Amino acid sequence: MDPEMLTVVNIREQLSWVHEKSVAATEKAKVLIEGAVEKAAVVRSYPTQRQKVVKRAVVIGGGIAGITAAIDLADSGLQVELIEKTESLGGRVLDKPVSYEAEDLPSLLNEKMKAVRDSKKIHVRFNSEIKQVEGCAGDFQVTVAAKGKEETIAAGAIIIAVGAQEERTDHETSERIIALSDFEKDLFKPGSLVAKGKSFVFILCVGSRTEERPFCSRVCCSDALLNALKVKEINPDSDVFVLYRDIMTYGFNEELYTKARDAGVIFVRYDLETYPKVEVVDSRPKITVRDPLLNEAFCLRPDYLVLAFGMDPSPAVAIAKTLNLRITEDLFLEEANVKFRPVDLPKDGMYVCGTAHSPMSISEAITSAHAAAARAGTLLSKDYLPARSGVAEVNKRRCSACELCITACPFEARYMDYDEMIAQVREHICQGCGTCTAVCPNGASTLRRYEENDIFAMLEVLT
Repeated sequence: MDPEMLTVVNIREQLSWVHEKSVAATEKAKVLIEGAVEKAAVVRSYPTQRQKVVKRAVVIGGGIAGITAAIDLADSGLQVELIEKTESLGGRVLDKPVSYEAEDLPSLLNEKMKAVRDSKKIHVRFNSEIKQVEGCAGDFQVTVAAKGKEETIAAGAIIIAVGAQEERTDHETSERIIALSDFEKDLFKPGSLVAKGKSFVFILCVGSRTEERPFCSRVCCSDALLNALKVKEINPDSDVFVLYRDIMTYGFNEELYTKARDAGVIFVRYDLETYPKVEVVDSRPKITVRDPLLNEAFCLRPDYLVLAFGMDPSPAVAIAKTLNLRITEDLFLEEANVKFRPVDLPKDGMYVCGTAHSPMSISEAITSAHAAAARAGTLLSKDYLPARSGVAEVNKRRCSACELCITACPFEARYMDYDEMIAQVREHICQGCGTCTAVCPNGASTLRRYEENDIFAMLEVLT
């Protein structure tokens, strides 16, 4: 059936969810249905464009999420171009020795990297960056730069998995003041030097949950507690303090908090007004913190101070600027719909997974990668993509080539045909938002299925 000939009445959201009295709701339903019938009598079929689908996907980012998505697509028989800006795959997980979700994290990563190397469907481009993306779902033209040269790749779908990086803020410097990511690299090595210390202080939420970074990075607390437990395992007599604002060990990770308390880890809460003061005195850290329960300040002189930094969404901001994508107030990539299309981006044919979307754990990043690959695979399984219903169109006789619609379109679905001096519509990109119809001074831009005849036919029932 031609989708342009279908008229839908939304009984659930416009009636049953908003009206308490069933009698009034029933009467309203009758009117809406009558209006839909009148509209159905005047709607017309439109000529539509078909877009041939290129059976190739581009995955931007070679971290754990990007690798997982690439493997899923390759296992489906699709060609994959995996773009990685560094000289190796793995991302932040590459140097992470352990996770609270996987005791043998290196083996998990090596298994996935081997699958990438062995696959004949995956082509990895190291030291490469995305410079530009043109086209639409089914036929993107992706410009990749590497070693001073640029190459254009045709792809039907794009998955963005650029991840996030560690937000290292300014702090006192000393050999005994260590970032959590550096601390755990040494701690889990045989013969660790830092493990020989007798006292340790972990400060959580460093650089996070502030005016500049208001969001919680979600994984820092669990990582810090895992390291605190490892310290206690190596040296049960060591003193371990955790200075925190709120403990975010959600789900089964709550067991880490319970185990840490049972192991003798001491927790001290602080807030932004009483943020721990860090100094270096006689080559050792000195931390002054106020205990909110005792309402007294006290000093700690540990052998090592470990700072748990949050996530920095700079990679997501950079790719959003390159591809003209929307970002959230926390500066991560914004999905099309948080409930119904959580891995789809507003631009059709583009998907997001991993920490480019939001702070998440390794297992959550892998799950989102599976979802993004499934969505991209669904699109790439088709030979042709029809234009969506209700897109904009242009009345050539009325168009004055003012280009206001081109400037206003948030999806870059409008362009100027300078041969005919008429604004045109890329139907496969158009989302039918109606912005162009609102700014057009001549009434040349209209939305299919929302033309004057359609609207007036429905209004006749109400008058």
